[in-house]
Formats: sequence, C-alpha cells, structure tokens
Amino acid sequence: MSRPSQRGCGKSQPAAIHCGTNRPKPAVYAAVMPETISPFAETGAAVVVTKQRRPALRFEVAAGKRMVLRQQDRAVLFAQAHRWNYGVEVYRTGAFRSPLPPLRSVQVRRIADPEPGSPAWLSRWAHEFLTMLSAAEIGPLHEGRWRVQPRVLPRYCLGADLVVDYPAAELDWFGGWHGVLPLRELPHRDTGRVKAYRKHARDRILAPLLLWWVSGIDGYMLLDGHSRLVAAQAERISPTVLVLTVSPDAELREESRTRAWTLPGGATGWEDQVARDAPRWTRSLL
Repeated sequence: MSRPSQRGCGKSQPAAIHCGTNRPKPAVYAAVMPETISPFAETGAAVVVTKQRRPALRFEVAAGKRMVLRQQDRAVLFAQAHRWNYGVEVYRTGAFRSPLPPLRSVQVRRIADPEPGSPAWLSRWAHEFLTMLSAAEIGPLHEGRWRVQPRVLPRYCLGADLVVDYPAAELDWFGGWHGVLPLRELPHRDTGRVKAYRKHARDRILAPLLLWWVSGIDGYMLLDGHSRLVAAQAERISPTVLVLTVSPDAELREESRTRAWTLPGGATGWEDQVARDAPRWTRSLL
C-alpha cells in the first residue's frame, strides 16, 4: 500500500496498492518461535515469517482510497485519501491495543546493562521487541522478511509532524507531512505510567519507541510507546526510535509497501463501518 512519493503536486496518479486475496480465509494467529530471530546489521534484529497469512493487525482497503486498520475483528483506524492526493483524513476509534505487553522496570533495567544508547543496547531492544511481536496474537507480522532497527528521524517527525489531534486528524501531504501518527490518544504527563517513565528518562534507561513504517500514509504509526513518548517530551529529551519494516529482499536492503487486504463489502461496507464505529467523524478533504 503506497501513495505517490512526489509532494506538493496533487496531480500524481495514485501508486498501486499491494493487496492480498479478495476473500481471505479466516485468520489463524500463530506465534513465530523466538529462536528464528537473528541479528541484523549491528543494532537490529530480523525474522522470516512463514505461517502467518493474514495478521490480526492489518489494513483493508476499498474503492475511493478508503482504508481501515483492523485489529482482529475491531476497526482501530479509518482513513480516506483526497482524490488528488492532497492528504489523508484519519479517525482512530480508541480500540487499538499495543501488540507488546507492558514493559516492566526490571526488564528495562536488565536490558540497560550495556551502556544505554550503545549498539549493544539497541540490538538487545530490537531483539526484545521482535521477540514480543513474534509471540503476539494481535500484531502486524505476516509472511515475509521483517526487521526492527534504529532510525534517526528528522526533528519534525516527532515535532511539528507528530499528530496530536485525536481522534480525528488530517495528514497534509500537500504540505509535506512525513511524521508519526499515534494509534491511541497520548496520555497526560501526570499519569502514573508517564511518571514512572520520566524517572527512566532521568536515569537514561528509557526504552525506545516502536514505530511501524506504513507506506499508505507515507509516515510512521506508533505501535508501542505512547507513554514513553510523553515522558521524553516532559523531560525534554529526544526518544530513541526503533522501526518495524518488511522487506522483499533476502538481504533486507529495501522496504516493501505495506500490505493490505481487500475489505469485504467494498466501499459500501466501509461506509457502514464508519457510520457504526465513527459516527462523529466529519471529513472535509474529499
């Protein structure tokens, strides 16, 4: 699933959407054995998934540039792009659950045994995240070559292009949006979990954010780390970022377009789901 890479034009023809079969079989959410995970480069981890045809967390698409991000049988995000690709409007339903279990302090401190921020520390977190994703029953892994690795993002990705509006938001492609979209509402900095992570930040052991590169929005979705992001902001530090991508290349040198499946019921089915799950969503770009 992708959008035109040219920005500020609005007249580019939409790129092809990479879809699965029209009528997918019922999903069987099987975990990947952690021992299949291997190091990638110096600071990342990689895994080849062979048995997961349709993941629990997946995109489904319909005509009219309509998309839905579904987690098992619940819609967690609706999106529709402008007909001339000026941008995309999104609406999060509040149903998203992180595919990772909550990070425990003892776990964070164990992984922080190497110097935080060092290649060994990054590698251990990449392996930890990919191990947990492989065991998750509500994650995005499907058949393919997956990797988790650190990425230094431009400041604007978690600055001006961080989406803070909730539940509805507009991603302005015409203006060059290329940021991070949280999948649930960011918590207040005074919540208990954020306060605990603020202490981690002051101790320089704050765990990385886990982002998912999604070609269909030309940006990143925040899979895990909403409270850690707020903690980093409160302590005025730049959070470490690990990015989940899938690659068509056995050498993991390239990134694939995000895969999507055809939405049963098509555009009519999508509109019916929006009316049911996002009745207050008012779209203005179309």
